[in-house]
Amino acid sequence: MEFDKSKILTVVTADQANVGSMGYFSNYIPTLEGYVTGHIKPDKLTRVSLNTIYPFLDGHNYYSLFYPAPEPTPVFNSLKEYVLAELDWVEKNLVWVGAKVKIVASFTNPNGWEGWLNSDDFIHPSKLIDGEFVVRNVVPKGINLYRDCVRRKDGLMKDWFTVPFYVLEVVEPSKKPIIEFCKYSCEMDSFRKYANDLESQKPTYRPFANAEEFAPYRDEWFKHKESKCYDMCSSVTDYSDRGIVLCDPYSERDSLKFGFYTWVGFFEEFERENGDPCGIRGEV
Repeated sequence: MEFDKSKILTVVTADQANVGSMGYFSNYIPTLEGYVTGHIKPDKLTRVSLNTIYPFLDGHNYYSLFYPAPEPTPVFNSLKEYVLAELDWVEKNLVWVGAKVKIVASFTNPNGWEGWLNSDDFIHPSKLIDGEFVVRNVVPKGINLYRDCVRRKDGLMKDWFTVPFYVLEVVEPSKKPIIEFCKYSCEMDSFRKYANDLESQKPTYRPFANAEEFAPYRDEWFKHKESKCYDMCSSVTDYSDRGIVLCDPYSERDSLKFGFYTWVGFFEEFERENGDPCGIRGEV
């Protein structure tokens, strides 16, 4: 991480420090710079005492200098949540085509979403961090930046690339002439419509892997996907690591039959009584 002297908080600017935030402490600027650029783990600011030459407490000692660490990567539970957060950031920071920004942190693909990249996907990720770039355009799934050619590890070379908004720091906001304002407003309206039309990502499921995973559901009833009738539900008679034995709902009433299903077959053909899949929920 690049060391920026303008970010140092002192006794004069101590009121700008947020108790509970993470950062670096020292009484000497060269030492502080070494902590910041040396990837040292930051400490928590536990107290700020104004009107003293040593205002910053790390829980053990007071220091005269405090350098706030970058905010941790936010977590988004859905694409819609990300898009709305990006829209809010774009509008508050006047980020549009032509704005100048700096990448202040490495970035990863949020939630494994398709089409996104990690900073490590580039040949020289270190050249991205702390680099200044011009905004090429703003899209709901990230900010497109432009500066010369960027080489990716998959061999592709582009004169632009996409990053999530939360790793950017605005160096120079956009200067939109009046003729561009209508276009900007229309784009922001489309942005909102896209976000509002998005549904939260639905959870994914996989088949049970063994008897242990299924055990908590042992006393439930299960419906065949071809029937939604309550009286056609099946109960469990036995299960093992190989699969499950169910009461056959299609048997004659006077001659009860049983059916064996592998865990994959059970997942594909049945659902729980509440409509959920017969399997283990994965991460969204």
